[in-house]
Amino acid sequence: DRMKKFFKFIGILFLVLIVALVGGGYYFIKNFDLNKYKSYAEDLVYKETGRKLALNGEADLGISLVPTLVLNDVSLSNASWASQPQMLKVKQLEISFAVLPLLHKEIMINNINLVAPEIYLEQNAAGQANWELAGFAAKNVSIENGLVRFSDQKAKQTVNLQINSFNFSADGMDAPITADFDLLYDNQPIKGNTVLGSINQFL
Repeated sequence: DRMKKFFKFIGILFLVLIVALVGGGYYFIKNFDLNKYKSYAEDLVYKETGRKLALNGEADLGISLVPTLVLNDVSLSNASWASQPQMLKVKQLEISFAVLPLLHKEIMINNINLVAPEIYLEQNAAGQANWELAGFAAKNVSIENGLVRFSDQKAKQTVNLQINSFNFSADGMDAPITADFDLLYDNQPIKGNTVLGSINQFL
């Protein structure tokens, strides 16, 4: 996957920090500055996707029973043909990793939480979609106070979706997805929960 190298890099950082913590390196971890590596992560994402990742805010590592990467003021640029300059803008992005796989040099994302995201999805007249990027999977994804705008240039249709809260989880790529949501679709409130097909069925 195109984003695999990025998360492998983050996972290696966590592995080093966990080993240091086990070895009594609390002072080292407390003073570890992830912000020094932001430019590396931005360059890596650009080389792999052709999109510009901007990590404008502070980046922090939370070392606990659930290692968590916290990124503030994040944006990802859009496709060159899209009407919006950014495809994604997020006030705060939290990514939690499973500990045991890290110790075996494997990367497993347990949870992704997006706080106040703005997501702009577009499909041009030729049928190209701006979200056609090789992605990654997490067991749980949650969104708080988000906005999704979908624009279909061929159908000349725009849909706006306000997300008060949205959570979905799946135990694996072939497992069913469970979701609960509190949305506002064209000013109409929609709340509920559902069980969907597997992630692989949507790919």
